[in-house]
Amino acid sequence: MPSPNVVDIAGRTDTLDGTALPSFLSSSPGALSLKLARYDAEGFDLGWFQRDGIFCPDTIIRSVPKRQAEYFFGRLCAREALLAAGLPAQHVLSGPAREPVWPANVIGSITHNARFAAAAIAPKTAYAGIGIDIETIPAPPALAALEQGVLSEAELELLRNGAHQAPLPLLITAVFSAKESFFKACYADVGHYFEFDAVSVRTFDLEQGVIELQQNVHLCPQLPAGMRHRIQLGRLTPDTVCTLYCRSTPG
Repeated sequence: MPSPNVVDIAGRTDTLDGTALPSFLSSSPGALSLKLARYDAEGFDLGWFQRDGIFCPDTIIRSVPKRQAEYFFGRLCAREALLAAGLPAQHVLSGPAREPVWPANVIGSITHNARFAAAAIAPKTAYAGIGIDIETIPAPPALAALEQGVLSEAELELLRNGAHQAPLPLLITAVFSAKESFFKACYADVGHYFEFDAVSVRTFDLEQGVIELQQNVHLCPQLPAGMRHRIQLGRLTPDTVCTLYCRSTPG
């Protein structure tokens, strides 16, 4: 059985099934190493961990095949991103909050859903934090929960009144993804979980692939209230979005 395909999206592939990849994926900055995998969890074999040299923790061994596949492909992308950056293929373990534990002097982020996995890394000297997230429009009950739990009424009005050539469910999913990427890029400095209303959507430009978030609360000395954060956004498929936040270093 061949090894699972990991697509290097930096300059090698610019479409998936006719959908153009977001520009930040097809031409990522030089300091950023990013890998994307498209996979099918059907028929996933736990033996792939050993075959491909990916460490499998006990919690994953005891989990269902879908979760095993997500973890495998996420860590496979992480390893390939490290190799692409000229770094050793080290195991990326999980911390106490299930966050990826990267090698010294490296920052990064991992994401996965039912069809895609991705990892982005960079030297710590390049960015203060990195967050990447992939989300697919959920079923109506889960979408309603997102609308109520992730967005304020003002944010919903911004989405409804904007000149977006996309259905509202996709826009809601994109905002959720953007806030997830923001959280991932900031968690190491903040040191604790914080709510979605810590930031609000200030501008949303689907055509340009940018969501600007404004910080509503003080999170830590590096992240005072009032800061603005530019999240990159694009579609992988008509119903699936990917967001990326490379947080600038202070100064």
